[in-house]
Amino acid sequence: MQRVTPSLLIAFAVLAPQAALAQLDQVFGSRGTATRGSIIGTSPAEITLQSGGSEQKFPVNEVRRVTFDGEPNELGRARQAVQAGQLEQALDDLKKIDIGQIQRDIVKQDAQYYMALAQAKLALARGGDKTKAAQDMMAFYRANPGSHHHFETAEILGDLAMGLDNPAAAKPFYDELAKAPWPEYKMKAFVLGADALMAQGDYEGALKAFETVIGANIDTPEASRQKVLSRVGKAESLANTGKTDEAVQICEQIIADNPSTDMELFGRAYNALGVAHLKADRPQQAALAFLHVDTLFFGDPDQHAQALYYLSDLWTQMNQADRALEARTKLKNFYSGTRWARMKS
Repeated sequence: MQRVTPSLLIAFAVLAPQAALAQLDQVFGSRGTATRGSIIGTSPAEITLQSGGSEQKFPVNEVRRVTFDGEPNELGRARQAVQAGQLEQALDDLKKIDIGQIQRDIVKQDAQYYMALAQAKLALARGGDKTKAAQDMMAFYRANPGSHHHFETAEILGDLAMGLDNPAAAKPFYDELAKAPWPEYKMKAFVLGADALMAQGDYEGALKAFETVIGANIDTPEASRQKVLSRVGKAESLANTGKTDEAVQICEQIIADNPSTDMELFGRAYNALGVAHLKADRPQQAALAFLHVDTLFFGDPDQHAQALYYLSDLWTQMNQADRALEARTKLKNFYSGTRWARMKS
């Protein structure tokens, strides 16, 4: 039997904790499984994890979540709260973190990102200081060009510009999102950019962008979703250029062909249908379309706010003052951070 010397025992005592500590970062893939190791690098496109003596690279678009060895408990809770839409709870946890006590730069970056993200989402949906949210997110964006959150940050900065009624300022950020190496991200960037063009009244330009996405030669689930969202955008663009019957036909076909469990899609489709009927001077049909969003497909804050914006005017036109007041009140109380609410103030 080989004798274990005191020097070997000391070596094991020193090395074993280091080996254990090196295995506690976790990268969760799209299927929910975690790979453990030590994150040794990030870029906008991938995360590099050292595990078992070898390096693994994870494309960011396939990563659902990342956790870090030694991260504050509050950061882990806040990350999950943001993903669940519990933004106030996330901010409460993040404010308890002493950034100065965090040793690893990547963990500091993650805490700063989720603080900026929670503020931005809260400001966009339910009121709050969008200017400060944009400033904090921009500070993160500029300070961390190699972050794996880079493309998400560009997207939210574009959304904040839209929320601040400056769609022209949104374009550079959506253009940055389009630099992502994955076709689905590029398609999403085109859709968001087209939405920005619509907000500027450039319906012809928006129509071209939507048509580009619709004609893309890729049929993954996410690409297919961007295509159907582009068809909705196309319908709204057509409605605003006077082609209301074609717009109605597209919307009704989308509603017939897709599952009503997709709250965002159906909110967009019924809003576009409402706009088409409104432009065709059919107020009752328009009100019915927007009412679908108010009562059934209100899961997306911006879509619900848009429906309430139009309903408040339509109910007034139809001499239903109580319902008009109810729509305005809901818009103000629940979606004060949206551009639709500001247009009523």
